[in-house]
Amino acid sequence: MGSGLTTPTALSPTTSAQCRGPHPNWVPRPNASRTSREARAFHKSDLGYTRHSRVAPGKFLGRPTKNGSTSPEEFTLPYSVAALLPSADSTRLACIAVDSDGMHVEVNGRVVGDESYDEVAGLAFSADSRHIAFAARRGRTWKVVFDGKESSGWAAVGQSGPIIAPDCKSCVYSAMRDGEWYVVFGETIQGPYEEIGEGGIAVSPDSTRLAYVIRKNGAWLMTADGQVCPSFRGITKASWTFSPDSKRFAYIATITTGELAVVLDQEPQRRWPKGSNAGMNEEMFFSPDSRRLAS
Repeated sequence: MGSGLTTPTALSPTTSAQCRGPHPNWVPRPNASRTSREARAFHKSDLGYTRHSRVAPGKFLGRPTKNGSTSPEEFTLPYSVAALLPSADSTRLACIAVDSDGMHVEVNGRVVGDESYDEVAGLAFSADSRHIAFAARRGRTWKVVFDGKESSGWAAVGQSGPIIAPDCKSCVYSAMRDGEWYVVFGETIQGPYEEIGEGGIAVSPDSTRLAYVIRKNGAWLMTADGQVCPSFRGITKASWTFSPDSKRFAYIATITTGELAVVLDQEPQRRWPKGSNAGMNEEMFFSPDSRRLAS
């Protein structure tokens, strides 16, 4: 393949003596010692890669023993893997596993949080790869799990799921209770709001500021630092961003004149005529010194 990675070894046909559990195609992985120890489950198809290791989503085939081999004695009951997420440094692998008891999250083969949820979504590693967060439902109650610790219960968690702040110390997410939406930032709760807009929550690089879109009296408004920004009529999805020094904030909005404008530090800057956003690049970037903005 030209990348230094070896082609996966073909699996032999299985026999009933090689299987445990209800599925007839479960076999030990030959030469398991050639596969990274982080990849605790192997399958004959759907291989994926991190920078340093080969990982395999799919049905569970066996766990490596201490000497790196696999054997039928190492089997547990079969389960499937619903999602895989490698950490930024490629040393940790998280997965959402499904078995007869429900769903759970594993990191490098170890369960994080409870061993049985009805639903799990939104896996997220921290920038330093040491922390993990996800949303989990048991019955009608959703909770956000951060390093195994569960939050209080919510009726729903935002589709973007939890994110871990750049300082890796706190978790940020939107959630609903009693028909109203809130934004949770560590121990701080902002809201209530009618609705949280699409595009997610922006966290400043120093992890002290938040920005997101809310709906109020039928209008979509930008919110930064818990305060509603000037009442522009529309916010361009996912355009909001903080400067590298966390002091400046910008987004694209339809202002009161009907023009489209870049809003920097709450003041409209460059403007475009009405209806001129077709094909427009909606992303903006600050220069490393935070003095210039490109859009």
